[in-house]
Amino acid sequence: MYLGGITATMPVTIPLALWIVYSGSSGDRATVLQFIAALFVTMVANLFFVLAMWLARGQGGGLSRCLLWAIRCGVSFWA
Repeated sequence: MYLGGITATMPVTIPLALWIVYSGSSGDRATVLQFIAALFVTMVANLFFVLAMWLARGQGGGLSRCLLWAIRCGVSFWA
């Protein structure tokens, strides 16, 4: 169970994306820092989504109910 969770959340594409942004911007520090800031915001949003899924599952919901509940929480949070 834990191995599946770890595997599902591994940031395997982040190093590749950083390399692409770094190469595409010719090593421009500001561009890379903006990309890292965007990554951080996205990771925080993913954390909230997983937390909402966990809370919905704790209330006894099935997968579809958990997904809808998490999406509703995300929409109301970011709106």
